[in-house]
Amino acid sequence: MKNILTFVLFCIATVVLNSCKKDDPAPIPVDSFSSRQLMLSDISTNVISASYRDLSDKSIALANNIESLIFSATDENLSSCKTDWKALKSVWAQSEAYIFGPVVTENAVIRMNSWPLNKIGIDSILATSATLNESYVNTINGNLKGLQAIEYLLFGADGNKAAAALTQRELSFLRGLIINLQSITAKLALDWKSDSSVGYFKPFVYAGDGSGVFTSQLTVFELLSNSMISLTDRIGGNHAAEQFNLTNQNLEAIPYSASSIKIFKDNIQGIKNIYIGSYLTDGKGLEDFIIIHNTTLNTKIKQQLDEALAAFAAITDPFGIAITTQATQIQTAIAKVNALKSSLKDEMLPLIKTKIS
Repeated sequence: MKNILTFVLFCIATVVLNSCKKDDPAPIPVDSFSSRQLMLSDISTNVISASYRDLSDKSIALANNIESLIFSATDENLSSCKTDWKALKSVWAQSEAYIFGPVVTENAVIRMNSWPLNKIGIDSILATSATLNESYVNTINGNLKGLQAIEYLLFGADGNKAAAALTQRELSFLRGLIINLQSITAKLALDWKSDSSVGYFKPFVYAGDGSGVFTSQLTVFELLSNSMISLTDRIGGNHAAEQFNLTNQNLEAIPYSASSIKIFKDNIQGIKNIYIGSYLTDGKGLEDFIIIHNTTLNTKIKQQLDEALAAFAAITDPFGIAITTQATQIQTAIAKVNALKSSLKDEMLPLIKTKIS
């Protein structure tokens, strides 16, 4: 009985003591070379490499459906191709937040997404007797191929192309275009594989730590920042501003699928992916560096990202129509993007340059 009473008193005392203890404080984040290296690893793994794998997978999906369309030119098969094209273009638009490395050195941007499209040139190609296979596609200029050319052939000049309107020449050209695109996206995915000894992944992650490409971490963080800033400048300063004063239909980036607004939004989402370190999987991003040094700026940038995304979501008409019917909403979206650009360029980038040696 005495032993039982002693045990009960001991348990009560333990509970009381534990209840009086304060929770262990969360570790305070520290900015260091190793913490930034982990950040770069997460960005490279969870965002850049993951998106290029997704881009390659979606290229394969579109290629398979184009083969189905060639075998049976039905409106159902054409609709599947159009859906796949939009999904592929969405991933590409997000990846434009990090236009550096192999996508530039191997001219993938020009080969995949030259703008504006040379529609007259494509019509001329279709009128020739050339064999429109991948080898031929490799010989023509960027503004005659890639995502933009595939869009034109699938959706048609009026955006409402039916399967019955597809010619054998157009189907052959579509096959050559998508096979060419597949090879480019597969190479991008390979170049960013984490286990590759010859790709871009390790030089990027190990910047300043034996990297033969980047002698310091600062160069990588500046590269990321400037790529994000450049994209906001294109959206708020060039593409949207030019298209807002639309006098030439060729100036609209994605006219045939009526996807311009969606692509602008995807561009901003790509910037957010880098900043928060998330694409299909969450990880560390630039915010994990910024929040250590300036929590107010971190909150501001995240809010501006969400505001820009919401502003584009508020534009419900296709861009070519919205420039007239929803001009105020377009102006608001451009203003939100430019506000984000100012924060990235005038506050985030100087902070990075100050804190990383």
